[in-house]
Parts: sequence; structure tokens; C-alpha cells
Amino acid sequence: FHTNNNCHFNINYETLIKSCATQENYKNSVIIDGSYLAGVIEGDGYITITNNRVILGITFNLKDLPLARLLLAKLGQGSIVKRSGNSVELRFHAKSSLLTIIDLINGEFKTPKIVRLHKLIDFCNLKYSLSIEKKPLNINNLNSNYWLSGFIDADGGFYIRYSPSSLNCKFYLEQRMIYPKNNESYGPLFENIVKYLNAKLGIRKRLHSSNSYYIIRVENRLSCLSLIEYLDKYPLLSSKHLDYNNWKAAFNILIS
Repeated sequence: FHTNNNCHFNINYETLIKSCATQENYKNSVIIDGSYLAGVIEGDGYITITNNRVILGITFNLKDLPLARLLLAKLGQGSIVKRSGNSVELRFHAKSSLLTIIDLINGEFKTPKIVRLHKLIDFCNLKYSLSIEKKPLNINNLNSNYWLSGFIDADGGFYIRYSPSSLNCKFYLEQRMIYPKNNESYGPLFENIVKYLNAKLGIRKRLHSSNSYYIIRVENRLSCLSLIEYLDKYPLLSSKHLDYNNWKAAFNILIS
């Protein structure tokens, strides 16, 4: 396990899973990339600082409990809590875990949530007499690392619609338009993702919510091929990897 921002996990998942005799061997084979972890946290994570105590949490669908356990094993002391509904929450608050996570994700954030990361760094610098640099937003190209894979594992979804007369493959990526902690927009980031994937950007309101959300739609041939090219290079780690395999197989049937 490496704690620098440049480590990567170049994995052929099917081969790896077949070759690993035990789950523990699989855990030892995976290296967590800082850009991937940043994407997951920016999608479904939070950082709270109250009464001289920090909690860094990430929410997962219950079917992604294996991923939560993998991250816990890799990132150090923490806990997994069952939440109401069909989800679990991975939580870190120990000094060693927080410093490991900061080392991985500092300089990898791309969203307005960076204000919470900077507050966490301020907290650790003051509490532990450190001098960790607060790195700015990462503006590297999306196709340069695993960040988008992490963000998709948090907020993306693959869909296949079939009828006797048609077959449609679609992908959606959704996030709120404004981050409430600083009222900054996710717009510039989502425009970059849309441009990279040759996709469509829409806006919608969820029922029973006052928030508006950006939604990226990948549904034409060119945008699907762009997404496939990226995810074949930077694979997903959650159960969505299996969804993607089925989605890609259906798309290949469609274009053939």
C-alpha cells in the first residue's frame, strides 16, 4: 500500500479475481489511487469538524459493502456503520487514517468540496502541529487519472432498455448544481465532463427536494465509445464494474 498521489492500480479484474485464492489476497493486490479516492469522496463523501473532532465519511449502497471493507483495510483505523435504508457508511476519525487520506487526496479534488478538505487540513495542522500544504483544485485532463472512475462509482448509473423492437444503452451521472457549504457551482466541472465524453448536460429537480441537479446523459454512439475507452483504461471498483460489463456487452450487440 503506497500513500503517494501517483500510485495506480492497473488491474484486469476478471483475471485478478480468478487468480486470487482468498479475499485477503485480493485486498493485498489492490493499491488505492489518490485520484480515485478523491472522486468517491467528492461524489458521496463528507467531512465534519465539531467539538475538536473530525469524521470523514463515505456512503455506499449496501451491495458495495465489499468496497467499503476494502477501503477500510487499506486506509487504516475506522468503522462501517449500517444506515437506515439500503446503505452503509464508512467513517474515519483516527489521526493516522486522516493523515493517510489527506496524503492521497490532497491535490486531486476537482469540485467545490475542496473547501472541506482545506478545513480538514487546517484542523490537522493546528491539532498536530503540522504544516500540510493546501493544494488547489486539480485541473489536469479527466483522461489522465482515476478521478472520474471514483466519481462514477459514487454518482453514476448504467441502464439497458430492451423491447422486441429496440435496444438502448444509457449512462447517467448526476450531482447537485450548487455545493451548499460555499454556494459554488459544479457547472465548470460538469461542462468539462460533458466535453470529454461528447455527452449531453441537463438539469432536473428531484421530487421532495428543493435542490436542482446537473445530469449528464451518455446515450449516443460517440459518447458511449468515449466512456468505454475511459473505463477500460481506468476501471471501476464498486459493483458498478459488473453493471458496466453488462452495459458494454449490450452496447457491442447494439452497434454490431
